[in-house]
Amino acid sequence: MVAYPRTQAEILGLVESMIAGYSKHPDDFPSADIANLQNARDQYQTASVALANAQAAAIQAANKKAEKLKQLQTITKAQLKRSQVDTMDNPQKLCFIGWGPRVEPRSMQAPRPPANLKIISQGIIGGEDKKGLLELSWDKSDYLRARFVRYYCIQRRQMAVKDGDEQGRWQQVASAINNKILLKDQPVGQRLEYRVKAVNKGGESPPSSTITVTL
Repeated sequence: MVAYPRTQAEILGLVESMIAGYSKHPDDFPSADIANLQNARDQYQTASVALANAQAAAIQAANKKAEKLKQLQTITKAQLKRSQVDTMDNPQKLCFIGWGPRVEPRSMQAPRPPANLKIISQGIIGGEDKKGLLELSWDKSDYLRARFVRYYCIQRRQMAVKDGDEQGRWQQVASAINNKILLKDQPVGQRLEYRVKAVNKGGESPPSSTITVTL
């Protein structure tokens, strides 16, 4: 079964075929109204041309509008700069023209400390020269703050062997972009303490809580 066309081009093609067929075989289609069909086609084509012209004019008008907006912004920014000079002694007067004093940029603050530091796995590899493996993870900060964390600094120190002994000093042993890391070549047979700091342009966060492990 033949289906009626859906696209404009297909419909117009059918109309042209009908007009041609009716004109060539008038005796076979005595009820055909060729004049009415041709008139409707001509009106459609006229409307199509008008639409194309209107669309072209709209594009031209939009480009013109964008050009004038750019010109307006250039002039406005220049005027604002002059007005800022005029009101240097009292910048609050800029409120008279719907503007305001320049706001000094805020310096970025150091992030909050990472939370929930924990051991994912641990182990020892190697023969005589044994080395420890330690996998750590921690919670990221909330989304807005986490965006400004550049990396995490993982620190380690040796715990005192017995009461009264001096603790080892904290040393950075690795850094991580994400909130998980596998530390290789860790000392074996020593009581070690680990912690993590978050770092951004504002500086280092306070340290996380610590964990203690002997590999």
